[in-house]
Amino acid sequence: MSEQSTAYHEAGHAVMAIDRQVPFNTVSIIPDDDSWGRVMSRPLPGSVQPDINTDARTRRFIENRVMVMYAGGLAQVMILDKEPEGTSQDNEVTVLLADYLIGGPQELEAYLSWLYVRVASALSMPWSHLAIGKNADLLLDERELKQSRVLRAWRSPSTRPSTPPGTSTRPASARSTCRWAHRSTIRLM
Repeated sequence: MSEQSTAYHEAGHAVMAIDRQVPFNTVSIIPDDDSWGRVMSRPLPGSVQPDINTDARTRRFIENRVMVMYAGGLAQVMILDKEPEGTSQDNEVTVLLADYLIGGPQELEAYLSWLYVRVASALSMPWSHLAIGKNADLLLDERELKQSRVLRAWRSPSTRPSTPPGTSTRPASARSTCRWAHRSTIRLM
């Protein structure tokens, strides 16, 4: 995967993490044995135990993380107009997380479709494109960013949404520029 694609992919994850208020330590495009880049999430809070309890807090926690996982590949497609690369691990994690909440394959597919559309809708907002582009450029220059740096770029006047993260109104229909289907995640089970 090209360094530019990696930067947009990881910036997509990071910007969605900020939007969904999912804490992380760093985002990096420094490759290692397992990936071209990564967002280093913070550990699960002790009160979130999806294998034991699937209350509303756990459901929100899982939904937000699934949305963050989808944002990397969607950023590549929607902003760079490229087929997503490096999404197989992201797709595996989305299925594993969502499976804690869902009873069967049809419900899982519908649930993941709904979350996918929510991410596509969020990324279709102009501020998302600007924030992802700004953070991708920073990643290409600095190779690794702390969450506070991503947040500063996200909050800058040229990328700031008119309402706080998680509360903005989204367009009724998401931009349908995606040429890949999330259904590939279902086949990983």
